[in-house]
Amino acid sequence: MDWQKEYEKRLTTAEQAVKVVKSGDHVAIPVYSNPSLIAEALANRLNELRGVTVHIGAAASDLLWYRPEAAPAFIIEPWYTSPYLPKAIRQMINEKRSDHRVCPSALLSKAWDEARPDSPRPDVALLDVSPPDHNGFVSLGAGVWDKKELVKYARTVIAEVNKSFIRTGGDNFIHLSEIDAFVEIPGSEEFRPPFPAVDVTNTVKKIAAYVAPLIHDGDTIEVGACSTSE
Repeated sequence: MDWQKEYEKRLTTAEQAVKVVKSGDHVAIPVYSNPSLIAEALANRLNELRGVTVHIGAAASDLLWYRPEAAPAFIIEPWYTSPYLPKAIRQMINEKRSDHRVCPSALLSKAWDEARPDSPRPDVALLDVSPPDHNGFVSLGAGVWDKKELVKYARTVIAEVNKSFIRTGGDNFIHLSEIDAFVEIPGSEEFRPPFPAVDVTNTVKKIAAYVAPLIHDGDTIEVGACSTSE
C-alpha cells in the first residue's frame, strides 16, 4: 500500500466527514480523546438529525448537543464525569437530562462479540490521532484506553489529526487503513492538550502541602480525576 496516497484519499473536512452519521445512530468518543473539530461539526447538525445516541468517554468541549433544545437530535451518555467538564454538560447531568454509562467500550467488547441487543455496536467512532509515521501508523497519543476497541467494532471511524500528539511506546498505534476519514486541525503544531487545565484552588494547594513531604524519590503516584474541593 502507498500509505501517503491512501492518507490523502481519506482526508476531508469535519463537515463532510460527519455526514456519515444518520438519525438513530450510536456515536462513540473514547476516554481521553477530544476530537473537538469533528464533534462540533456533528453537534451543529442538531436540526438535521433525530435520536442520535452519543457515548462520550470524558467530555471536554462545550458543544450545542448539551443544550436542552438539542434533546430531540442527541441523546448524550457520558461514561465519565470529572472536574474539567464544561458547564453545559454539568448542568445537563444535574438536571437529569442524560444517562451515565458506567463502563467504557473496553469492557463492552465481549457484549459486542455476542451481538447482544442491549449493547449495540457503535455506528461511528470519533477520536484524535497523530499524523501517520513513515510506515503509515498513527499514534493514539497519551492515552489508549478504549480507542482500539472502538476502532475495531465501529462501522465507521473518523479521526482528527493532532500534529502535537506524542508517540508513546507499547501497543499505542493503529494503521491508517483502519480509519475511514481523517480531518486535519488547521494552524500551528504547538502542543494542544486534549483537555483544559483544572483551576488549582486554595483547598487543593493546602492538600498538596500536606502530601508533598510524604513523597520520596522513586515513589509511584496515582492521580485520579475528581474534585477535591467539593
